[in-house]
Amino acid sequence: MSKKSNPTIIGAFVVGAIILLATAVALFGGSEYFAKHEYYVAYFEEDTKGLRVGSNVLLNGVRIGYVSEIALLMDETTFATITRATLEILPDLFYVTDTGRIVGTGSQDIVGHDRLVHEAGLRAQVDTQSIVTGQLVVSLSLNPGTDAVMRGVDPPHPEIPTMPSDSEAFIAKVQKVARNIGENMDIEEISMRINGILKGLDELT
Repeated sequence: MSKKSNPTIIGAFVVGAIILLATAVALFGGSEYFAKHEYYVAYFEEDTKGLRVGSNVLLNGVRIGYVSEIALLMDETTFATITRATLEILPDLFYVTDTGRIVGTGSQDIVGHDRLVHEAGLRAQVDTQSIVTGQLVVSLSLNPGTDAVMRGVDPPHPEIPTMPSDSEAFIAKVQKVARNIGENMDIEEISMRINGILKGLDELT
């Protein structure tokens, strides 16, 4: 004759397992699952090779979230492509202060998304986390006075305007200087001077 299971023992076992699981999750970084999350999107026109789901989102070098989704969008008329990255932010990881006194967490309820974008100049850009692996991160910064260029049409979450990465901006400056030199350079005059120098060297020889 089989022995009946004791409901009390089974219940105690289940409760103990749940407590152990919750403790393990909290100890090994799972506390983020229980924290408040806020979602934003950023649209990047430049190459985002190296950006992955799970890539860090940094503000002033401090991790405040991660990339939770990446989608490639293509215009059906021009075939231009753009990368949409969904940013999952953990506002409990940073604080808002007033004359040094903490008044709340980084939740958009405290400052407001519109003020962050249009007054504080909140911008997103891709940045290199590792030169060896080529892995990218999304770096957030405050740049008051810069234009807030919105690239999304009916975005699923509030949009953070983007700006070119440092490397992209450097390449653009080099190209601009090269264009200016080419436009202002008199090729015929330079050629005549070079020919004169060569002729002088030939006579001297």
